[in-house]
Amino acid sequence: MSATRLHILIVLVVSCLGLVPSRAVTIVKEAEPAAAFVVPDHAAPKVKAAAELMRETIRKISGADLAVAPESQGVASLLPIYIGPTKFAREKGIDMQSLRSEQIALVVSDNYIILTGHDGISEPGTGTFNAAVELLQRLGVRWLWPGESGEVIPHLPTVELARLDYRYAPVLQKRAMRLGQPGWEVAERLVKNKFEGIKPPPMGDWGDKMRLGSGREIRGGHSFGDWYKKYFKTKPDLFARGEDGQFGWIRTPDRSKLCYSNPEVLELVVAEAREYYGTQTNPELACFPIGPTDGSAGWCMCPKCKAMDNPNGPMVTSNVHYRDEQGNIRSRSIRHVALTDRHAKFWN
Repeated sequence: MSATRLHILIVLVVSCLGLVPSRAVTIVKEAEPAAAFVVPDHAAPKVKAAAELMRETIRKISGADLAVAPESQGVASLLPIYIGPTKFAREKGIDMQSLRSEQIALVVSDNYIILTGHDGISEPGTGTFNAAVELLQRLGVRWLWPGESGEVIPHLPTVELARLDYRYAPVLQKRAMRLGQPGWEVAERLVKNKFEGIKPPPMGDWGDKMRLGSGREIRGGHSFGDWYKKYFKTKPDLFARGEDGQFGWIRTPDRSKLCYSNPEVLELVVAEAREYYGTQTNPELACFPIGPTDGSAGWCMCPKCKAMDNPNGPMVTSNVHYRDEQGNIRSRSIRHVALTDRHAKFWN
């Protein structure tokens, strides 16, 4: 046989092998349950929620209602789907110690299915819920937006899963949305009141279905919001003053601004950071915030702080609060170069 013909034969064989599907694992057969869910005897609420999500979604897909049983009871003659940190999963070497932060584990075999995951620093059971979402998405389920109108549910009388042994940890270590904020009102203004009279759908567990959560603590904004209570009476020189010597942020003390050129400010921040990391059980997953408090009012205008700024930076407008001769707090705007360089030098 020539080399060319041998090459063609190999390509044809490999191609044909690629067309042969691997034998699937059936959990619903013609709208009848072929499996049942098994949860730990003392399952966390989020683990129970994961089992209920699986049960309800499989019912919507196929019409079959799969039972949920505690592990001590077990399931007879049905394929067990172990959800959460079960004893069975631990016997198979899958537990919190074997998984990285927020890593999920999906195992689909002929005799059992395992769904579990590491919770990161989120609510217990979050990793398991994420694993349930992963499996349902593999069946074609989607939640495009909150509410039933955002659900994409395939309709299959027989539900099958391909065999797999899958691990995954999110690349983004913090995933969050401010779901409680009035985003609907913002959207309403953007489309010129096209949504008027329409109530926004309840968020429910939509954020959980988007697999929001945290593998590490990341706090940002208002980093020094407690400094006013801690230091202002005894150490007022730590705080930002305007060119008139007044504290231009004083109207919002929880958003106090600091005098970054004061060496004691840096010493206190470093001391607080060392104390914070010293109390963490896992410092590698912790994050100490040093960003400025929110708001544009009252940045320090002392000569040393102004020397930290880039004199050629873009001009920006910010606000300052001051007390007039009658003691009333007034506001006015000032123009100054952007403070990016000042903050970068402080952070470094």
